[in-house]
Amino acid sequence: MINEPMTKEPLNQISEKLFFIKDEYDLIKINPQDILFIEADKDYVIINTSNKIYDKIHLTMTDIMPLLPKGDFLRVHRGYIVRLDKITKITLKENHCIINEKKIPFGSRFRKDLLASLTILAGVYHNRKKIPTSNKTI
Repeated sequence: MINEPMTKEPLNQISEKLFFIKDEYDLIKINPQDILFIEADKDYVIINTSNKIYDKIHLTMTDIMPLLPKGDFLRVHRGYIVRLDKITKITLKENHCIINEKKIPFGSRFRKDLLASLTILAGVYHNRKKIPTSNKTI
């Protein structure tokens, strides 16, 4: 039959795998796995991928968030959405994370969600003072 879909996957699952952005007269496919982070610029977003930067896309951060695969991306600041598996370092003291050598700030109201979404293997290190040992001999 002509009107049957080419795949048996529901359309919403297909849209979670890729989307297209308009670049003048072209539609360019973006694979969410290639996205490093997304920046806000007023009513536009800038999508930073591993090989290109797509700027001046007329969407807000609120508009683009539902288009991204759930669990892979997190809003960490009013102006940034990051792909969690692309974070290479988080500096808690300065409230920023590093993706592809770029410092991305995270806001205090987003800090709890960021830390909750990570698997942290090390224990809590409150300070780096050496614990004194006793010189008692028995």
